[in-house]
Amino acid sequence: MTEKENLEINEEIKELVITRIEATPSNLRLSIGGGKGMTKDEVISHIKNEDEIGKQIIKMHLSFLKSAANGEIGKALASV
Repeated sequence: MTEKENLEINEEIKELVITRIEATPSNLRLSIGGGKGMTKDEVISHIKNEDEIGKQIIKMHLSFLKSAANGEIGKALASV
């Protein structure tokens, strides 16, 4: 992450993202870039450890939530 993208990760944000991930079906896997797929438990572990992968996952979830709150997702879906 660049300095501009650097975000303060607190326990509340981590718990929000973990809760969203726990709500997904168990058979889904997450792949970032060309990396191998990760299970829910692996994803949650990365988030709890706040390593680079965990920070990327948190950033993606926060970006999605901001887009949903701003109505950008609804507009994009309506244009399809």
